[in-house]
Amino acid sequence: MCQNNPMMNETFSRAAMLLLTVAVSYRPVHADDTNATLRYGHDVALPAPKSLVFSVTPDRIIEDAEAWKAIGADGFFLEGVASEWSSDIWATDGKPFTIGESDETFQKVRRANEVCAKLGMANFLKVAFANPFEWFNDTAWQHIEHNFRQFAIFARDSGCRGVALDIEYIGQQYVFDWPGYDYKGYTREDLIRKIRERATGVMSAIYDEFPGMEFLVLPEGGFTLGAHIQTAWIEEAARRDAPGGVHFFMEGTYTASNLPRILAYGGAVNTLMRGQLTPRARDYWQKRCTLAAGVWPMGFDIQPNYDTRQTPANLRESWAGSLMISPKYNWIYVDRYGEQLLGRGLDKYTGKTDFAMCAEVLRKKEIAIGEPFAALAKQIRALTPADLRQDTGVAAVPRFMFPQGLPSLELTTAPLSAGEIERSWQLAMDYFHGVDHDLAAEFSPVREWQIIGPFPSGEGLARHAAAFPPEQGIDLNAEYDGAGGKVKWQAYRVPRKGLGVDFKALYTPGEQVTAYALTYVDSPIEQTVQLRFGSNDSGKVWVGGKLVDDFNRESWCVLDRDIVTVTLPKGRTPVLAKATTGVGAWALALRFTDANGNPIGSLSFSAHPLTNQFGHSPNGAS
Repeated sequence: MCQNNPMMNETFSRAAMLLLTVAVSYRPVHADDTNATLRYGHDVALPAPKSLVFSVTPDRIIEDAEAWKAIGADGFFLEGVASEWSSDIWATDGKPFTIGESDETFQKVRRANEVCAKLGMANFLKVAFANPFEWFNDTAWQHIEHNFRQFAIFARDSGCRGVALDIEYIGQQYVFDWPGYDYKGYTREDLIRKIRERATGVMSAIYDEFPGMEFLVLPEGGFTLGAHIQTAWIEEAARRDAPGGVHFFMEGTYTASNLPRILAYGGAVNTLMRGQLTPRARDYWQKRCTLAAGVWPMGFDIQPNYDTRQTPANLRESWAGSLMISPKYNWIYVDRYGEQLLGRGLDKYTGKTDFAMCAEVLRKKEIAIGEPFAALAKQIRALTPADLRQDTGVAAVPRFMFPQGLPSLELTTAPLSAGEIERSWQLAMDYFHGVDHDLAAEFSPVREWQIIGPFPSGEGLARHAAAFPPEQGIDLNAEYDGAGGKVKWQAYRVPRKGLGVDFKALYTPGEQVTAYALTYVDSPIEQTVQLRFGSNDSGKVWVGGKLVDDFNRESWCVLDRDIVTVTLPKGRTPVLAKATTGVGAWALALRFTDANGNPIGSLSFSAHPLTNQFGHSPNGAS
């Protein structure tokens, strides 16, 4: 039912690393625009949270705790102690026969905790989910619960403040169509029940040994099976009224540096969690739990020279937003450049980042002061429902990612109707509860295409702006030089339950490349409609030869990510879409709707440039 298949694990390794970071997401347009009018300082009504560093080994904590304290750190996620859930924590020192006081790793951790306690700092034992679980294997789960019980004993007796569980690295298991789930003798609903049962058992074992702990959980599970693990943990904490609370550490704030969107993101996660919890757990969530926003000061995909994507203004606003929505803890991800933040190893650094400036921003812990942001931050800290659209200009709306079909929580500025927002939430929550909707039938994406590619796009979406031959004129009989050989147009029909064109499954090479998709839309009258587009990564759309959408950022292919109002003339109009990818997935999805997101039945689509030819069923449906 769920086997540990090395080949399967390798196949899904990239998805495992990326899945949860996008399980709750938002369109990144303007997300990195800073607000020059913000005033920074401190507000006694919004005291700064404790800032935890992710993650540091006990040896480095003993050596560097004072240096970290000097730049604003207040504790650490303990690294290199319990590497992941299947670990025998007493064997980390290479001597599984030493348990408790005689264990060398235990002694180091206790020493690190003593050093930090003198500085007013606190540490958390971090355990990652890095190997898949066999959910239906009762024997295995007796051993697994034993491991977690030992983690709790180790953390309690060594002086840790609590335990942190990172569920990210088996993200492939959190989707219903993972190949490891064969559904022989069980349903999606049965799988959910079993996962929640196992998660409850784990949390019970930990709380039995360490009832006073503070529990940290990360990252966001969104609407996936991972969210069932997290909500089951909160339900068990609520059942016990565990005094330390559950503190939800978010990754979606890592490089966001637009304050309204950071605040809206915190509000969106609160909305999501409240919707997934029972009334008792919802009360506990608001009473004892908190959000903790993470910041990755150097940005994603940092290269060996440590060049950052964040400007000083970006980092200042990002850090301020993180502090504002985090009442108890926030956190700093320092992978690969911790030494530089501490002012060491700078002689080996060839980039342009001013690490002293970064450290000073972190140390000051300044927030954006004044209204209206302070009032909204207080509301988010209290985990009460907030009117995000009124207060930030954005709304939290579930969208669906292609090709996985997973719902994601998007922050959008689009003027969506109440009915569309309600239907999106219903579909997403249905997915969460195991209901399998036909999303293609629900959304009616364009299915009739001519496609061509791949063209070489270079690193980092370098040639998003490059005008490859399809942009210079459409000739369906032409052949061009592409990435790896000659390329030409070919007719393509999206599969019946598909949402778009999955170029990754169609073309090789599939990274640092561009492809195009062309359709012809027939309209019986001139009419104003909405074009809704998503791409992985960057994308463009032309309607009748006019550029109507230009998205130049990394992104998952989120259905309806971009919503553009266009006027279709009577007759047949060409629609050309472009998708440029760096690494990972590569796809696009496009549909036409009315202002309420409903498919337009009078439109039909063809992959051929005939004139005024109607008769196709709406949106190319079978």
